[in-house]
Amino acid sequence: VLGFCLLWMAFSDLSIAFVDSIVPRFFTADNFRRAFVDDGLWRALLNTLYVSALTAALVGLGAFPAAAWLADRSRAEAAAFFVVLQALSSAGGVHSLIPLYDLWRRLGLLGGYAPVVLVYLYHSMPVALFALAEFMRDQPPSFRDEARLEGLGPIGYMLRVQLPLALPAVGAAAMVAFLSAWNGFMAPLVFLDDDAKYTIAVRLHAYVGSIASGSPKWNRFAAASIVNIMIVGALFRRFKKPLATSALSDQADD
Repeated sequence: VLGFCLLWMAFSDLSIAFVDSIVPRFFTADNFRRAFVDDGLWRALLNTLYVSALTAALVGLGAFPAAAWLADRSRAEAAAFFVVLQALSSAGGVHSLIPLYDLWRRLGLLGGYAPVVLVYLYHSMPVALFALAEFMRDQPPSFRDEARLEGLGPIGYMLRVQLPLALPAVGAAAMVAFLSAWNGFMAPLVFLDDDAKYTIAVRLHAYVGSIASGSPKWNRFAAASIVNIMIVGALFRRFKKPLATSALSDQADD
């Protein structure tokens, strides 16, 4: 039903937020051109892709070595670590935006993407660490023994054995962080001060705003939302198979 309503509004020349017929009234496909050409929404998509890809890459690069170290700790130590980490993560909600705004202002980071990415990392890293550490803890101990017999040290074992086996889990954690950053709204709204740097979520909100804002552009909002959903769906479809395979599964297929 929601998809039908979005399609109806996207192909209607009327900027209304309700559906009163099967076929869109004053049918037009010009809303897509107006949104992405006239309004320059393509730039917001590129901004969102940059922020999301950077967040996903940093989550993967940072979570894997930390999870490898954590997987070697006892379960009691790991549990205590996660309790502290989760407590810190829960303190970084909407109520912390004002202190963070003051912190980024003092550091001279306001207006750039650095504070936005740091906030997304702050929220995505605990989940990634937890999932990766448990995944790597379940790897057979015999792998480490065989690696020692081959002369591999801790770093060599992590990079040549653990990393290939953990690639699907690393990729899954990165995709979760990517999606979270793609849908993020409050951080770019608060920490960015240039329309040219806004992400797609902020630009979509600008089309409709609040009830008191007046003249909402629901048809352009719907057209942009459809393209936004299609891009995210295409990305997940493209990377779904690589994230479901690992070195062990490849060897099993051979």
